[in-house]
Amino acid sequence: ARAELGIVAVMHGRFDDAWALLDEALTLSRTAHNTHLLTLCLDAFARLAFAAGSAEPAAHLAGAAEGLRRRGGMRTWPMMRVSRR
Repeated sequence: ARAELGIVAVMHGRFDDAWALLDEALTLSRTAHNTHLLTLCLDAFARLAFAAGSAEPAAHLAGAAEGLRRRGGMRTWPMMRVSRR
């Protein structure tokens, strides 16, 4: 839930709140050895970095998330998919 709240905070421009929530979610995902949550956190941090104007770190984070997804045979989280509307 922390990762999802962090994503919502990014979407609302609350970057400090997003950072704190995502940092906590990342720690929990690593402690629990939860690769699915880890990929969500990396995607969310990528979105945060991009929104904050840091395109290069955002690309690295998104690439890391994609690599984990491919290695684990996972799909992109629905809330992280780009809307085509």
